[in-house]
Amino acid sequence: MQAISVGLSHPELFHYVLAYSGGFGGMGPTATATDVEAQSPWKELLADPAVTKKRLKLLFLGCGQQETGMLPPGQRLAKLFKEKGVNAQWADHPGGHVFSVWRKHLNESVPMLFRARTSSD
Repeated sequence: MQAISVGLSHPELFHYVLAYSGGFGGMGPTATATDVEAQSPWKELLADPAVTKKRLKLLFLGCGQQETGMLPPGQRLAKLFKEKGVNAQWADHPGGHVFSVWRKHLNESVPMLFRARTSSD
């Protein structure tokens, strides 16, 4: 959640944002009542995809498959960003809100940082 809060609030400093189990959806067993894309910061980022694409080189979202309050909203966000041409990646792994899931996200996302950097330079 901090990656989303800090990283997306300061696009002049952060061009790669990796969010593992937080900042989208809800911590409970069901997603929030409102569509995640109607909430900040997502609505602003989706409203102007050309600017978002220019500022944000990589947005990685992921959660555990048992985090049912985050799973559908996160998948939806990644899909919406991809449809708008933004480099958004989604991952989910078996488990809940636990380090073993985040370790898998880390192993998957860190190489993307280097691919994203070299492909845009």
